[in-house]
Amino acid sequence: AAQTQNERSDDVSAASGTTPLPIRRSPPRAPFVELRLASRVGGSEEEGGGGGAVAVMPPHQISRSLRNAGCFDRTLPSLRLSSWQTLTVQRRCGPRVVCAGSRLPSGLSIRPRRGFQSTGYSRDSADEMTLTSGLPRSKACRAHATAHLKEVITPELLEKLRRFWFKHLHTEEAFILPQKNQLGRWFFSDENFDESCVRKFRPALEALKSSRATSRDIIAIVRPITPLQWLSLVLLLDQIPRNCYRGAESSVVFKFFDPIARDIANHAINAGATTHNRTKYRVAYRMWFYLPLMHSEDLALHDLAVEHYQKMKDDFEELMATDGSAGDDDQRKCWGVLAVQKETARDLLETNYDFEMKHRDIIAQFGRYPHRNLAMHRQSTPEEKEYLRTGGETFSGGG
Repeated sequence: AAQTQNERSDDVSAASGTTPLPIRRSPPRAPFVELRLASRVGGSEEEGGGGGAVAVMPPHQISRSLRNAGCFDRTLPSLRLSSWQTLTVQRRCGPRVVCAGSRLPSGLSIRPRRGFQSTGYSRDSADEMTLTSGLPRSKACRAHATAHLKEVITPELLEKLRRFWFKHLHTEEAFILPQKNQLGRWFFSDENFDESCVRKFRPALEALKSSRATSRDIIAIVRPITPLQWLSLVLLLDQIPRNCYRGAESSVVFKFFDPIARDIANHAINAGATTHNRTKYRVAYRMWFYLPLMHSEDLALHDLAVEHYQKMKDDFEELMATDGSAGDDDQRKCWGVLAVQKETARDLLETNYDFEMKHRDIIAQFGRYPHRNLAMHRQSTPEEKEYLRTGGETFSGGG
């Protein structure tokens, strides 16, 4: 006689030495399997009751999730919860339902049957793993996502982005010292410009979102070398999302794209992208590397941004103070443009510096940008409400 499903599970578990996963009987039309996760409390293991977590998923989703995690054969593995974290408070975990597609709590590890390699997951890890149906992806799945990104984030896309972003600058002088009417295309909301960004570049942003790529992943794929390659990455991750995700969608800009953009901008600056002759004396190129720091809600990064903007002012002043005979041909070309427009150059550089100081003052006062609270589902304080009510700066919602 054929064994029942529970008997087969017990036999296999006994052979493999794992704790059997109880199977709950369900109506024929909606079969579900209940997984009880063991928790480790004070060095001891407790299972079931109030000490465990429960994951309720259809059987096919469990199988697919475990296969994606790289630890599924014919035997279900033992899932153990080493620690349950809610925000920053560690406490004994109680019953909780973890549905397919949701994020797992910090500390969840997957222990497969002996002979199979598991993939660990920690929310606090610097190299956070992507998820599939609520479980960590295996190396194979991550490799597949990376391969897809290579097809999307191509040198051709970055070149296309750079041409699009600067297409209204028709002369070399405009890159060295863009005029106010030329800056307006970037810093004033324009529906047609937004629509172009969405049509041309949102698919690439969606691919980055779905793969949950890190800055390290992106740098490994693109391998930027020249300052303009670094610039294209910064624009793609810091500026384009602000044109593609507005209003209720803007939270993804602040939560996902901004941290990556900051990291890549810092890599670019450290790699010398802002001191290279191609960018050093061209405001239209150099200023973008510092905006990811300006968009941060970290006061220390704003202090760093202030230093960078001051350094840019000093570099231009140093060049304008010369007679133009020193340096290479490119540097002399920049001097030729700046020398006859010194006050215009100073005004523009001072505007950049002052704009950063406005951002820094808000972070120093509130520790965050109050105008982002709605998009990020944060509760505004009475002080923040009063600030916004009385005309506090919102930077058109994109800052």
